[in-house]
Amino acid sequence: MHRPNRSQPITLLLILTVACLAPFATKAFHIDDTLFIWVARHIQQAPLDFYGFDANWYGETMRMSDINQNPPLASYWIALISALFGEREVALHLAFLLPAALVVWGTWELADGWSRRPFTAALAVLLTPGFLVSSTTVMSDTPMVAAYVWSLVFWRRGIEQEGDGGGWCLAGALLMAVAALTKYFGITAAALALVYTLAERRQPVKLLWLLAPAAILASYQWYTKELYGHGLFTNAAAYAVNFYERDLHQLATKTLIGLAFTGGCLAVIFFAAPLMWTRPRSLAVGALVVVPALAGLAALLGKIGPMPIRTADGIALSSLCQLSLMSSTGLLVLLLAWLDLWRHRDGASLLLFCWVAGTFVFATYLNWTTNARTILPMTPAVGILLARRLELVARRRPAVKRFLPASFTTAALLALAVAAADTSLANAQRQAAARILAAYPNQRIWFQGHWGFQYYMEKGGALAVDYARSRLAPGDLLVIPRNNTNIKVPPTGFRPVRQFALRPFPGLTTMEAPPNRAGFYSDIWGALPYGFGPVNPEEYFVFRFQP
Repeated sequence: MHRPNRSQPITLLLILTVACLAPFATKAFHIDDTLFIWVARHIQQAPLDFYGFDANWYGETMRMSDINQNPPLASYWIALISALFGEREVALHLAFLLPAALVVWGTWELADGWSRRPFTAALAVLLTPGFLVSSTTVMSDTPMVAAYVWSLVFWRRGIEQEGDGGGWCLAGALLMAVAALTKYFGITAAALALVYTLAERRQPVKLLWLLAPAAILASYQWYTKELYGHGLFTNAAAYAVNFYERDLHQLATKTLIGLAFTGGCLAVIFFAAPLMWTRPRSLAVGALVVVPALAGLAALLGKIGPMPIRTADGIALSSLCQLSLMSSTGLLVLLLAWLDLWRHRDGASLLLFCWVAGTFVFATYLNWTTNARTILPMTPAVGILLARRLELVARRRPAVKRFLPASFTTAALLALAVAAADTSLANAQRQAAARILAAYPNQRIWFQGHWGFQYYMEKGGALAVDYARSRLAPGDLLVIPRNNTNIKVPPTGFRPVRQFALRPFPGLTTMEAPPNRAGFYSDIWGALPYGFGPVNPEEYFVFRFQP
């Protein structure tokens, strides 16, 4: 189903991708960016021993091979860019525009053949909060999805090509290995290729090419075991599994959180929902049933992760409304995949269903935490499913086309707002570090907390506290951020001397406990990927050690 003049829509999509992401090129390094940058620094010194150094990330000095649960390819990209342009925010963020653009372009290529609306599919990917925010980091998530999508593009070409096509299959198989060595979840692209090939019943002998990524990953497992004493792939798999108590309460809670993260990260589905049905009344009736049912379940549970629904003051209506709307949208995403499979019952629909359902199950029930980064891999599949659904509905309701720009514009405004809120939070940590270091020159400063705050504090000469080894001297300063990880209340002997407070993005946040309970990067912080409401200032407390 390839059409002429392919360059025009692809060029427009690439321009839109740059237009959406370039404004965030000065964003401070944030969350796990610091880990990937540390590894990149070491790679420049020892390219074949990427995790052969120690670091303090959990409040104690550990081997990086025990800290980092991601493979190293993203850090190799950072190392290359840093060697050419320096370890600067603008240089690295612009470099990570490339994989973001490849995701959007790859979605167009994959949709072209499964839908007459590949532009709609690719645009839907670009305008989701999960994709935009993840693409403003220098972590491995967006690069992995880029390799993931293109591996399936090449694999499909190899399977559908008359004659040999082995070269395309080999290229796809090698990109599956690239995806897996960027983030381990990438190896599931091989499972999707297997499903698609068997469902299409075309040239099953080409499945032998899937031995290539398996062999490469096995070699990586052996190599890292020789280097660090344990294979990093199996080590990460053991770390990822979340051994929660599997009672009904916990299962219901995890399901609601998974649905909320799916719906919140893929909010374009919420805005397009009125256009996805040949009978709009069906949506209205469904919403009147599903939204109150999910709200009632949340109220019955009383607490969803760290987010209280029933409090001493009654029902937390703002949290309940946001949770029910996002989780309802998440349920709609799963329904969209199921309806497409029910209607088409072919290799494409089966691949898309397995892509969405498999990602959801992993992100919700198997990974150690539910976050936007684990939902992200399903984004291209959801974009394609939306395009296929709108194509179907437009045959019976041609007027749908007139309302689509308004839906996508609203989705874009939300996605950009969430990206701006996350950027504001990251920048606040950089600003706080600069102010604290400027306020106390020529003094020894220790700090707790990690993420981007650690990057900028250490860059200015401050020292991360190692709870087992650090020995503070009288007069030393200790800085503790309120909104961070691995922090402890200082013991006796520390006197508070000052407090710094910075105002982040108003009314919307991606990482904050009370009152918004948002946890874009981990549901330990909140049951929603982002939250609307009053946002607390980012506070940093300075103590002086006077035993």
